[in-house]
Amino acid sequence: IDKMVEQLRKQQTKMEPVDRAAQDGDEVTIDFKGIMNGESFPGGSAENTLLVLGSGRMIPGFEDGVVGMNAEEEKVLQLSFPEEYHAKELAGKAVEFTVKVHAVKEPVIPEINDDLFSLFGVSEGGEPKFREEIKKNMERELKSAVRNKVKSQVIVGLVDLHKIELPKALLDQEVDRLRQEMMQQYGGGQGFDVSMLPAALFTDQATQRVSIGLIMSQFIKDHKIELDDARVEKMIEDMAQSYESPEEVVEYIRSNEQQLNQLKSVALEEQVIDRVLESMKVTEVATSYEEAVKPPAPAKPASASDDDSKAATAEDTGEK
Repeated sequence: IDKMVEQLRKQQTKMEPVDRAAQDGDEVTIDFKGIMNGESFPGGSAENTLLVLGSGRMIPGFEDGVVGMNAEEEKVLQLSFPEEYHAKELAGKAVEFTVKVHAVKEPVIPEINDDLFSLFGVSEGGEPKFREEIKKNMERELKSAVRNKVKSQVIVGLVDLHKIELPKALLDQEVDRLRQEMMQQYGGGQGFDVSMLPAALFTDQATQRVSIGLIMSQFIKDHKIELDDARVEKMIEDMAQSYESPEEVVEYIRSNEQQLNQLKSVALEEQVIDRVLESMKVTEVATSYEEAVKPPAPAKPASASDDDSKAATAEDTGEK
């Protein structure tokens, strides 16, 4: 809980102006102009840009050179681009940066007081109530994370044990659905023909989804599993507890057919998981809270290479 309190405090960090020389961790507002072989180069200059010293955003030596500077001070830095710099025409080249600092701000972490508590919806009860709410949220997140990991392991086990021939029509439908999801996730423009995205990008995931759906459906039939309405109600209440007005959330979900049907599907899926776990040997493994709630790494589009990603996000300035 102490770690979480500190994490929440840091989330509310504000940058406040200071009348002193810049140091690591400070945010500075700077102008800089790069000169190479006596000439400026594209992307080598910027005005009124914000830089957190020690962030590693700029090439080696740049941020260290700004440390110790005061507001309205100007300085010339003699540096070199790294040999492995992404812009090949700049890699390994000597460069001179003229840097002017306009402002220096330091990070200020809020104190543990009523002002902090109110930011997280705790208006009375002071620190004890604040810590109590943190504990409740952590327990809720932990329970959900552990449940999801167990669920994932069970599903993987079921798919591995039941190799089935999948109808091509179902696979094609799932591939189309995944195409649409990718378009939404990565901001595809209207009018783009999603069928232009190669089916091979989605085949593995579509195969897994269809396999899981068919296996679950057959398991439900074989074991005559019926939806547990009490479980659905419990899920609605648990979900609502993470909001400021739980009663309104409960009412919204109950009146929203699509949302309610999604919860019913999840509840039925969990009933299948419970039934499977009854016949399995479960081994408990000790782990930290941080490790238990850590989400899986998001999958990158198969078409995006590391080099493409790097080139798209890096500027041809003194930035890495």
